[in-house]
This record gives sequence, structure tokens and C-alpha cells, in this order.
Amino acid sequence: MIRPGYPRGSVALVVITAVFFGPPTVGNAQQAAGAALEEVVVTARKREESLHEVPIAVTAFSESAIAAIGVKGLEDVALRTPGLQFSEQAGQIPGRFNCSIRFRGMNVNSEQPVAQLGSLFIDGIYVASGCNSLGAEDLARIEVVKGPQAVYFGRNTFGGAVNYVTKDPGNDWGGKTTLSAAQHDDYEFTGAIEGPIVADKLSFRVSGRYYDRGGIYGTTNDGSELGKQKTRSVATKLVFKPTDTFTMRVRGQYAEDRDGPAGAGFISGRLNDTCSGTTGPNGRPRGRYICGTIPSINSANTVNANG
Repeated sequence: MIRPGYPRGSVALVVITAVFFGPPTVGNAQQAAGAALEEVVVTARKREESLHEVPIAVTAFSESAIAAIGVKGLEDVALRTPGLQFSEQAGQIPGRFNCSIRFRGMNVNSEQPVAQLGSLFIDGIYVASGCNSLGAEDLARIEVVKGPQAVYFGRNTFGGAVNYVTKDPGNDWGGKTTLSAAQHDDYEFTGAIEGPIVADKLSFRVSGRYYDRGGIYGTTNDGSELGKQKTRSVATKLVFKPTDTFTMRVRGQYAEDRDGPAGAGFISGRLNDTCSGTTGPNGRPRGRYICGTIPSINSANTVNANG
């Protein structure tokens, strides 16, 4: 009996940015005179620009849109972004550690983070793995940039890039907690607190998230649950603004996954070929194409169960 170890992954991220700018003229959300539409400002090209003026294909989600949609991860973003596909599994390795971000149908059959055509960034900083373990409780904006982005984001962005822009702490004390529950023993708790350290000069924000989901699949031999997920994360952000023309942001984040065996199995295309109609010298099909209903996965082909 094979009992695979539970995959565990962690992500530690520290971001330091210093921004010099003149007197601010555009806010993240501003109402034009007599207009009811909110202007969305994006930083896909490393500077603040109106979404309507950026000469590249960008889909942006504001903080209010993220809350209204109920975004929990990249899966929810992909469902609402034309041309973006997301999978927790990259290549043939299941689980949340190696994910796959694809744009406009382009794909590579590799689980290596350095061989992907699309990547995730947090405040412009590359996230190599565990991209679906990061929640949306700390996000001010999500920017999905389509097309080659090597100039602005570096390698692994030939198809495009997804940039998470985190919230800046305010100069007033505040906090927020959320608790949600769903079927399959799905629970999520988030909390955040922010406030000034030095009035109008230095402020902080601390946030945390706990996510737990039970298995939604079962093995065919003993009924063990597959697909269990558990994530714990904490993040801290400092914003230092000594003058009106200088701002420094420092952010650190730690996230840890403790998942059970993934709900995935292996089906041989060669042994179940139903489309090519050709066979080799040994009488087995030459093709690897399955048409119609996918065969059931029995215990012999289950690769992530304890059987």
C-alpha cells in the first residue's frame, strides 16, 4: 500500500519599493464631472495610467469589484478574464505548489516555474510557486496584462502577467474580519488591522488568513478523501512618506500550505485510444486520443490515493 506524503509548500516574500513623484494628480478612483463611471488607474507599465489610455490589453479589477465578485484566488480571476486560463496543476504534477497561468491558448507541458508563459506578481515582484495559496483580502487591485511583458516584468511573461497590487495602510486606525463557510467543510477566516505609527509619515498594516477545505473526491479503494487544502498566511506592510514627493513601501508575507493528496489520477491515452483507429505491431493503438466519455479511474490507475 502506497501512502504518499502530504505536500507542503511555503512562500516568503519581502518587497521594498521607493517611489518618487510630483504632486499627485490622479487618484485610484476619481469621478469625472457629470460622469458616473469610476476611473481605474493601473500600474502595468510601472507608472500610474488610466486604464483607457494604456496601449496594451489590460483587464483590471478594483477593490470594490474584488469584493463584489468574491474573488478568493486566481481561479476566480480567470473565470472573468477573456483569454486567461488558470490551473492549479502544471504539467503532470498535481497540487497547488506548481500552478499554470496561460494566455490566449498558449501552453507549455512543464511544471517548472521558470518555463511558464505567464506568471504572477505581487506589487511587481515575481511569485515562483504557490500562486493559488494567496488570498485576495489584502488586494487593492488586480491587473491582468496580456501579451509579451518581458520589458516590464521580466522572463516567463511571453503570454502575459497577473499583477496583484496590495493595499496601502491609511492614516486612521481601522480593521476588518471576515468569516465564510461553504459545502465540503470549506472555511475561511481573514483579518486585518492598520493605523499610523507616526501621523502622516509612517503607517502599518498587518493581515492574516486561515483557509481549510475538506476533500471533495474519494479514492476508489478505501474512500479516503482527496483534495484537502489548508493554508495559513500572514503579511505586514509599512508605508513611509516623509515628504509629498517620496514614498517607501516595505512588505513581507509568509504563506504555508498543508494539503492532502490531490484529487487527480492517471488515464493512459494509448491504452484507451478510441479515435485514431490505428494499431501498432503489438496490436495496441498508436494514437493517444480519447473521444466521448473519459474512462473511470480504478485503483490501479489512481496515483495520488493511498492504494
